[in-house]
Amino acid sequence: MLSVQHLAKHYRGVALFSQFQWHIERGRYWLQGANGSGKSTLLRILALLEPCEQGTLLWQGQQVNEAWARQHVAISADAIDFPGFLSLRTLCHYWRKQYPDALLEPLLQGFALEAVLDREWRHASVGQRKKLSLALALSRPCPVLLLDEPANGLDVAALAFLGNVLHSHPAIVQIMVSHQAQPWLDAATVVQLRSDGVRQCQSCVALAE
Repeated sequence: MLSVQHLAKHYRGVALFSQFQWHIERGRYWLQGANGSGKSTLLRILALLEPCEQGTLLWQGQQVNEAWARQHVAISADAIDFPGFLSLRTLCHYWRKQYPDALLEPLLQGFALEAVLDREWRHASVGQRKKLSLALALSRPCPVLLLDEPANGLDVAALAFLGNVLHSHPAIVQIMVSHQAQPWLDAATVVQLRSDGVRQCQSCVALAE
């Protein structure tokens, strides 16, 4: 379904990936690895937000491009920042204009963000930033969902809400990086990241058609 072939990537002179290979079928994946092993970088590469020196990314056998990524991939990652002077409400407005199919309102309500939408991004707390980042990504019915440390900064109610949303989300490929075990990761395929590929530690429970 989603295939990474012969990926090479260096960071500050250190090889993160060399001839990296990963064929990803329908399902939910929990990507694990040591700090600095390239987990977050790999998510950004899959979303075509991070360049690499070599490699090919295929979706259902066809090479992808940025237009494909905008339509097919939703990502939440702390490395994706917003202008600090914009309010959360303004960011949501721009998001709706860019993605008319986005369904934000139930997510803003579920993450308890409605009362802080007029706060500027630079003054938002870590938890509020994480909630908005997740709401934006989850609002789009993309087949590929990438979440980098989705539990960071979330309170108990937000974690429970996130689990419910993931259970019903239409994405058929869900890849998550997390240092924290969560109930919604119990059914995920645990994937250990290596420089040349991945090692799947358990079989994947396929997501519903």
